[in-house]
Amino acid sequence: MSPFTPGNDQELLQALRRGDERAFTQLYNQYWSSLYATAYNRLRDREQCQDLVQELFTDVWKRRESLEATTLGAYLHSAMRFMTYKRLAKMPLETRYYQEFEETIASSLFTDDQLLTKELRQLLDHWIEALPEKRRKVFLLHYEESLSTEEIATRLGVSRKTVQNQLNTVYTHLQQKYMHYLLTGMILTLLTAWIS
Repeated sequence: MSPFTPGNDQELLQALRRGDERAFTQLYNQYWSSLYATAYNRLRDREQCQDLVQELFTDVWKRRESLEATTLGAYLHSAMRFMTYKRLAKMPLETRYYQEFEETIASSLFTDDQLLTKELRQLLDHWIEALPEKRRKVFLLHYEESLSTEEIATRLGVSRKTVQNQLNTVYTHLQQKYMHYLLTGMILTLLTAWIS
């Protein structure tokens, strides 16, 4: 049982400034999941998000004596958003577009059944079947099994960069071949339904 009053950020902050490791553990346990979710909402990469959360907590511990915050939760989430945007700014443009594409797919859970025509489903199935075998495997592992690029790389025995390149190529091909569907949002809706 924690010696700290739940929700009392000032008590936790004062203990943290004194170097109380129990306070740090409490802080970590209390905020890790929500900070990870904040990072994942933009980055969509498990490994990078875990790294960022770890980096933030390491920074908090190093700066604990001079930490100025009235609400720890708001401070931590604000810092996480800043770190996430900094990380995004360093990414190549094509990777950012790819992640925005993924985010659009993931957020399109309001599928309208009337849009899911048999023809569009067949079109998508044919497109997937026409992909080169390795690229198709990467695509299906990522979208059907929701594996991260790191997990796919491990499973297929290739580098993470190879997986990212394959997914970027798939996205570019999809965008070029079916731009008219992408513009109307229909193919994104179909992909979402197909994934779920």
